Amino acid sequence: MLKRLHSLCLLTCLFGTQLAFSQTSDWFKYKFPAQTPEAYKVPLPEKYRQVLGKNQAPTIKLRDSERFSEDVAYAIKRELSMGNIYYGFTEMEDYLNQVMYRILPDSLKNNGAIKVYIARSPEENASAMPEGSIFFNIGMLPNMKDEATLAYLLGHELTHYLYTHGRNGYMGSLKSQRKLNRLIPFADLILNAKQMKYSRLQESEADSVGFNLAYKAGYDPQGMVALTKILLDLEKRHELQESKTYEASLKSYGSHPATMLRFQTAMRFQKNASGSNTHNFIVDEEKFNRLKALATQEKLNLMASQNSLISVVSNAYVAHLSQPENPHYLMLLVEGIRKMVYADQTLGDRGFLTAHMQHNYFAKKEGITKNLGFLLPDSNLVAALNAQHPTLNQASYQTYDQAFAYFAGKAEAANLTEVHLSKALYYAKNEKQRTESLERYLASPEARYPEFAQALLRQDLNLPAGTRKLLLIDDIAYTKDYLYGYRNSWLESEQKQAAQQLLLTSYFKGKGTAREIHFATDYFTRQTEEAVAVFDMMSVWRQADRNNYNYFQLGMYEPAYWQYCKDHQIGQVEFFSINALDKTYKKFRHYFALPPLTAFYAYRMLFALSNPNNRYAFSIQASTLNISGKNQNFGGKQVVKRMRLTDKRLVRQVHSITAGIEKELKSDKLKKN
Repeated sequence: MLKRLHSLCLLTCLFGTQLAFSQTSDWFKYKFPAQTPEAYKVPLPEKYRQVLGKNQAPTIKLRDSERFSEDVAYAIKRELSMGNIYYGFTEMEDYLNQVMYRILPDSLKNNGAIKVYIARSPEENASAMPEGSIFFNIGMLPNMKDEATLAYLLGHELTHYLYTHGRNGYMGSLKSQRKLNRLIPFADLILNAKQMKYSRLQESEADSVGFNLAYKAGYDPQGMVALTKILLDLEKRHELQESKTYEASLKSYGSHPATMLRFQTAMRFQKNASGSNTHNFIVDEEKFNRLKALATQEKLNLMASQNSLISVVSNAYVAHLSQPENPHYLMLLVEGIRKMVYADQTLGDRGFLTAHMQHNYFAKKEGITKNLGFLLPDSNLVAALNAQHPTLNQASYQTYDQAFAYFAGKAEAANLTEVHLSKALYYAKNEKQRTESLERYLASPEARYPEFAQALLRQDLNLPAGTRKLLLIDDIAYTKDYLYGYRNSWLESEQKQAAQQLLLTSYFKGKGTAREIHFATDYFTRQTEEAVAVFDMMSVWRQADRNNYNYFQLGMYEPAYWQYCKDHQIGQVEFFSINALDKTYKKFRHYFALPPLTAFYAYRMLFALSNPNNRYAFSIQASTLNISGKNQNFGGKQVVKRMRLTDKRLVRQVHSITAGIEKELKSDKLKKN
């Protein structure tokens, strides 16, 4: 029996032109363009040749350079085509590139090698790709103090490119793996550059050279000090929130030798800097402040869309304290609390924002309002918020239930319509309160989901049986078997993707089941914004912890998803990740490199060549989301059918259809494609 019902009433990808909020016109949605703009289209072979031309060196073997170039090219193509980049948010992208242009060495200003992209990620991170692309997470901009701080960060990332730190790390890892007689694909490592750990020497080099680049461009050296202080604060905040005891968190303050050393070095740079003709802003102060506000809003939206519940609540809480007049932050806070309590129904009477922390302070019932340092290690910000809210320590919300009642009351006082739907779902077990909230919601012409509210009022959220079955494919990876193990071959995957699509189509037709096949890129370049949002949400649900049924079931009460499935008659969604393995052995020189194994490898090679139907194997991971299913009780009545997700992790040889792939690959038509 459900204790509470909540929705994921996401304010998806909202941007605003000013801090004042209106439920109708002051905010606009970021929209993916109908097609990927030409500026973001880079054919994989062309990008491969570009990277290869830039990264050949006498000390690097050609095959290693080829592999590095292929992985980098694929990583960039995937980032640009999978909706991970803001195609249409040109103002912020142009601004960052203008700041970058200010600090570029003269030799790079006109060759187009450096390009800054805005990445759709709430993480506080920026990363430099080895060929000159800089991916700047939108979640990092809210942490920037001013344009000078931003310039020093861009200078730091630029130095990683100039001094080939990424390539050097890649080659070092490649060498280490060869010692273990195995190879692994590196594209994922390159895509997630935050996992690529630079050495202390490389970080010091990036700090030093980046400082000189930004300082010579006229930026205040205090920006470098502010940047390293931000990095130190982020580390402290993370450890304070994740440490098991308060005593351990105190020890963590002295456990940042690398970052602390960088902070001290930045202070020395500032002290030794000569001249006073430096500035906090050079390009545009007004634009920086406006874009920073937009980035703060979007960061919270992304956290909400990814179900990063504790991050949404903690960040929205701080944002609301800083700007209590901004209802956008208030509604995100209300929604975040509701989702958290539904996902973990033991939270209601536990400490607001402290239940997940196991600190002695909080065990003594001292709430987050008395310990803002756990959210904001910067003492200046803590002091500012306490000064702004002198009665904060006496706040009446110590538990999540109390916090929801308090902030939902503030939203009602601000005449925010959506809070009535929030209350109806939060207090769903109380029929009188639920009905009253729904009636007030439906009485407003600004209600966003009236059909959902009417269905909830009728106590019948059952969707009609959907007729459409969608098959969403993340990607098709093409893997080859080499002496040291399997590795991806993205260029050949690009050439064979048409055949693999035909394979999938014929396979499902053969099973007598019609499915609409969509690749992930379709949803970010050809579909509507609503479809993109739904794809995002379903991807999150797919990754949800199956042991936490309530967390996964959050999607069942998401009005946006409910409305989209109803309007588009969707009955089932399947997710597929496919790896195609080519088991043909072509590298003869590898077989003769190890004489004792020569006969064995020659036998395997001849066996593979003599059995074309065994050449390809397919590793398939599939998850199915059914919109219909077993009825679930709500307030003593069957109100909604449960969405069920089955996770089929299949590793299988598709012998019956691999022959079809061979036939298609030999056709002249596919060869031309």
